[in-house]
Amino acid sequence: VTASAIQREHEATTCVGAGLMVPHARVDNAFRLSGVMALSSTGWALGAPDGIPVQCVVLLSTPEREASPHLAVLSAFARLFVAAPELRDRLLGSTSADEASALLTSIDADSINYHFESAD
Repeated sequence: VTASAIQREHEATTCVGAGLMVPHARVDNAFRLSGVMALSSTGWALGAPDGIPVQCVVLLSTPEREASPHLAVLSAFARLFVAAPELRDRLLGSTSADEASALLTSIDADSINYHFESAD
């Protein structure tokens, strides 16, 4: 997954702006869409088009046979980061994985949280 995402990143950046990056990879043996998120309070200089340091990276793995699931998640996070700055700021201010997860699955994030399910 990592090698495929890095290769994709060399082809075109997945930095979408507003501090968000959504690298993704299509994987032959993936059963379903899965992902992991990393947050940084200071951000990483990764060449985002708007010059804003990336503070949230959402790495997605998608089954090769399904092209659209990662696009729905990408769209949802882009909406969150652009249209809901107060929610974005709360996410970026999270101090633990539990806090970020609780926020993303809360009613406040209702427009995107249908994409998430517990890893339990």
